[in-house]
Amino acid sequence: MLICLAGCVEARPERTPNNNRNNPLQQDRVPGEYIVTTMGDCAEACVRTLATEFSISEIEKISVDSYRIKLGKDPGLEILSQKLMASKRIKAVQPNFRYRMN
Repeated sequence: MLICLAGCVEARPERTPNNNRNNPLQQDRVPGEYIVTTMGDCAEACVRTLATEFSISEIEKISVDSYRIKLGKDPGLEILSQKLMASKRIKAVQPNFRYRMN
């Protein structure tokens, strides 16, 4: 009986802030930062205008058609994507994930 209880306790994952490995939206992402990919005809000023209600505090061009933005008012990926992609000038919005070499 004691072995069964020990096994049950071990099978239950510990709740910690780093226990988000199974949730790709929470795993190693930079809080409040997103990568916005445009259709090509939308420059930095266009991205700023489309996301003005979310208070862009930083914007950096990272490729020909992509920008890293940092928001003062982060609505979350779903709402931000809906608002920006409604313009048809935005191709994609994704969280800014951290990548590490093992």
